[in-house]
Amino acid sequence: MEFTQLQEIRRARLKELISDRFPGRGGQARLAAAIERQADYISRCLSGKKGIGEDLARLIEDKLQLPHHWMDGTPQEMALTPRQMALLGLFEGLTESQQEELMRDLQEKEQSNRTLFKELKKKLG
Repeated sequence: MEFTQLQEIRRARLKELISDRFPGRGGQARLAAAIERQADYISRCLSGKKGIGEDLARLIEDKLQLPHHWMDGTPQEMALTPRQMALLGLFEGLTESQQEELMRDLQEKEQSNRTLFKELKKKLG
């Protein structure tokens, strides 16, 4: 795959992540915090002023618990598991405000789990 094509895919994936996981005002800043980067860094990546290299793509996948090389694929190439399809079906049956509330709840739970895992990792060395 050509480098510029890969950059376009990664930029589209970054936009998709912000829209899906960090919707609404401040989404870029919330994504930046989740991957431990500055918001202006994300802004430069989205504008194309900064490329999304291999290290950043893998970091995003790791921090957001995405499949390896998810940032490199196109939406059509991603196959969902039956469980993920069922979850999407349930999600689509909710109102927009319920979807947003659920997303916030899930993000809080995920952050809580990450914090817990970090603490356990420190204790277990």
